[in-house]
Amino acid sequence: LLLYSLVWTRGVHGIRDNDVDDAKTGVMIGSYGYCTQELVNLMVFGRAYSNVFDGSKRLGSAQDGWYVMQGAPRRAPVGFLSLFEAKNDCIEVGSRNKEPAS
Repeated sequence: LLLYSLVWTRGVHGIRDNDVDDAKTGVMIGSYGYCTQELVNLMVFGRAYSNVFDGSKRLGSAQDGWYVMQGAPRRAPVGFLSLFEAKNDCIEVGSRNKEPAS
């Protein structure tokens, strides 16, 4: 029920069209029944962003068009750490997630 409440509050179209990096792969429940980063960010920030870095990042160029990836928009009320970052496994957890606002 919590998942339904979160998704319906934000709206399926709001999540798909505004939050996730890729509307085709943006899901709330991933492999093995684990929640995805989108679901964690939906609970923490009210937006289903796909990443844990600070702010947004642009890939591409002005000529070819920018691809914008969304991360943490502000300091989170709770901290977030990643085992993958500790193992240097290509994930960057931004300071907005590591240093909570409270």
